[in-house]
Amino acid sequence: AGVRRQGQPSASRQGSTGEDEEEDYFFYSDEGTAKTNDSDELFGEWQTCALDVGCAVDGKVPKNEFGNIEVWTEAHIPRGCVHIKSEFASKVARRLRVDFAPALVGFDYSRDNKLTSRKSKAVFQGVIVVSEAQTIIEEACLAEEAKRAQEEHEQHVEQVRANWKLFFRALNVKLKIQTKYGGAIDDITENATYESNKKRRKC
Repeated sequence: AGVRRQGQPSASRQGSTGEDEEEDYFFYSDEGTAKTNDSDELFGEWQTCALDVGCAVDGKVPKNEFGNIEVWTEAHIPRGCVHIKSEFASKVARRLRVDFAPALVGFDYSRDNKLTSRKSKAVFQGVIVVSEAQTIIEEACLAEEAKRAQEEHEQHVEQVRANWKLFFRALNVKLKIQTKYGGAIDDITENATYESNKKRRKC
């Protein structure tokens, strides 16, 4: 088994990197032995060490050059930090003024439609914060989730009320028309008089 040299995507995603003084291992196949090229250098697991992802210092979360942290495995979470996956985590951390880094957990390669080219889109899930802030952030996230659930319930109740009001308003109009002109309102029936039919056509 092997992993790519540090700097290649698969190296960081496996949480390991090749030792600085180690040379990349040979790749063996049924057809013989072939050395890999520079962009695909492989190492045996005995030649690797754990990837250093840094640690939190003075309440600050270490970030990459893009201001986030790639979280491919638990080993990618910096020491002294935790991964909070709630969708409200960044909002809460910003409101409480807690230092955080968005957690990049993968890439989406799907197309918007068949006419567009396939492009990679970063997928984020929650944030990375220092361990000391975990409890307060999680409690605030639960409060936000409860608040959203209450708001969605209230919106649903208001929509139901609006639908019933519309129904009774339409029913009231229908009854008034039937009382004034007689017969059904959708079709001119045989029971309706000539004058009432004439008035309905004018409407």
